[in-house]
Amino acid sequence: MPSQTVQLPPTFARNLTGIGATAGERSFQININDCPKGYNKILYRLKPVGDTVETSAGVLPLSPESTAKGVKIKVTDSAGAAAVFDTSTQIDDYSKTTGGSYSIPMRASYVQTDANVTPGTVNGAMSVLMEYQ
Repeated sequence: MPSQTVQLPPTFARNLTGIGATAGERSFQININDCPKGYNKILYRLKPVGDTVETSAGVLPLSPESTAKGVKIKVTDSAGAAAVFDTSTQIDDYSKTTGGSYSIPMRASYVQTDANVTPGTVNGAMSVLMEYQ
């Protein structure tokens, strides 16, 4: 699985109009390459990087180099439902007889988390863990 960086477009603090508001959405895909054949199922688990446990679903903790306040990064599936962290999700298209490569469509955006937003850099990260059963 290749490492990737998703660059959100710059936005203005005024585009975030209250707690939970989002701006600067960007679509991306998690690419899972060359899954071996022969397993009954393959699952993936999204794991936020950082020790802060967020109370909002799909929201990544800020990386230490972030300078903005009151804003974080929200990750959703392609339909806009908040990503579920630390839970295994089966890759339904996996074939035991052929294996293969798969893409999981996702979206990321800025999300306002406090009443006041201080402009700056907003960085967050997550790992994708694979489970073969």
